[in-house]
Amino acid sequence: MSTEEIRQSLLQHAHTLQNSDRAAFLAIFEHNRQTNQQQSSNVTWPVDSHPLLEEIDAFVDRIASGEYFDGFEWDHESYQERSFGDESWVLEFDEFLSEAHEAFLNGQLGLARAAFQRLLHALSLDDDVETFCGPESAMDMVGFNLAEAQACYLRAVYETTPAEERAAGLAKEWFVLPELDADVSLDSLRQSRGQKLPELEQFLPEWINVLHSLDRDSPIARELLPEAAELAGGLNGLRDLARGSGIDQGEYYLRWVQALRRAERQGEAIEAAHEALSMLDHDRPMRALIAEELAVLSKDNGVHVVAARRAAWRADPNLLRLIRLHEAAAQLSQASETMADELAALGTQRALDNPGNGLRAVLLVLAGRVDDAATILIQSTGLTDRSLRDVVVPYLLISGCAGPQHPQWLSTGLKNFLNVVDRSFLWGLVGSYGSTVPPLSELFLAQINKQNADQDILSRRLEIAVQAIEHDVDVIVSSTARDQYVRAARLLTYCGEALILANRPEASVVLLQKWKTRYSRHSAFQRELTAAVEETVLFTG
Repeated sequence: MSTEEIRQSLLQHAHTLQNSDRAAFLAIFEHNRQTNQQQSSNVTWPVDSHPLLEEIDAFVDRIASGEYFDGFEWDHESYQERSFGDESWVLEFDEFLSEAHEAFLNGQLGLARAAFQRLLHALSLDDDVETFCGPESAMDMVGFNLAEAQACYLRAVYETTPAEERAAGLAKEWFVLPELDADVSLDSLRQSRGQKLPELEQFLPEWINVLHSLDRDSPIARELLPEAAELAGGLNGLRDLARGSGIDQGEYYLRWVQALRRAERQGEAIEAAHEALSMLDHDRPMRALIAEELAVLSKDNGVHVVAARRAAWRADPNLLRLIRLHEAAAQLSQASETMADELAALGTQRALDNPGNGLRAVLLVLAGRVDDAATILIQSTGLTDRSLRDVVVPYLLISGCAGPQHPQWLSTGLKNFLNVVDRSFLWGLVGSYGSTVPPLSELFLAQINKQNADQDILSRRLEIAVQAIEHDVDVIVSSTARDQYVRAARLLTYCGEALILANRPEASVVLLQKWKTRYSRHSAFQRELTAAVEETVLFTG
């Protein structure tokens, strides 16, 4: 291969890498690369003309004039209406981005800035009809890494702007770019060329001032400000930002605590978290996130973990935080007592005062007050209280028949009914640090296995659950909700199985026969009920 072919191959390979991987790859060539760039970087701005820019301008004009767009039609593959036309614009767009990127890597920063600017701003044409075409948005269809393109563009802006205008000029260009899922930061700008940003120390104070002056509703500004504070002053810079901010204080405290944790300064991180909690009574969601950080930091002290998990739960209650509190308390053999304490401490937690809220029912069950949860169920208004019923009914049915202790438990379909509680709260089962908590069904099953209730109480629970299920089935079938017939039939077989496990086989037969005759003319429902019964081992074995 010739020298030029090798160079092109290396550039192409670098282009395919993510920022972090590219930095390691380019570090191999760092000395020569920095020397060459320092000698050859062309920061002339503005660039008045260049064949590449003329081609890009003509391309953007073709998009704006609708040359690639034919019209809107129904897409039978995606089952939605979308734009159709000549999708070759994607290849052209990617080729132009690659040429802009090559100019950037070659040190032609003024040319790269002009080329990237035209292309990135052209994406806003997607807001107009009859421009781009394709099954997705223009940004999603472009193959080139747009976060990388933005980082290169902004790095070019940084280096081609006079130092005294740099902060304001960079902010002006940064905040009009299309918002991406991936974050672009000053570190992204640094990594894009594999060398430090020139005159960074002089730039940062004015950059921080500019960011402070911007609209604080901007998520980009909220991300860039702590980065700048840390670059300028290290961990102390983050501390000063957190303590000195009237707006977004909780977010900046969180960033400070997280940075201390990453730096393995655990004692300082714990102190910072406690300081934050003492300052953030008004910002309950951020208070909860900081308390979760404190729980992770306190992992070697069970009492402190429980206190932190309790603070997170009380600040912003959700199922994930409740289960984590239960887990932490269980490590100290205090789960039931802790749940009871939280139930007593609800006070003004209005989010949990709604009797139709399943989260309150979960707390009642975990606190051992199952029959109070049953009372709330009786007072509920039917299918509208779905989350409440999805928590309480499976628990009552399985608890009432003491199913898990029965030798035939594993052969039942009823054993799967408890999974309903997990599906009801699926959104809350993945933790912030990538770990999962025990499924709620697992905690409920453990609770049932250690229950110590007399037979009258268990029979009452079973009766309440069966009545609730029959109510649901009645609503489904009487309203001919055909898409729910399979579920309705399965619920009835669960009731039948529970009655058999409770040593009431005759009642099971009576219940199923009642539903075979009650809606005898609803043939679709009857077919589903017959099929469900035939698939149930306890009925056919």
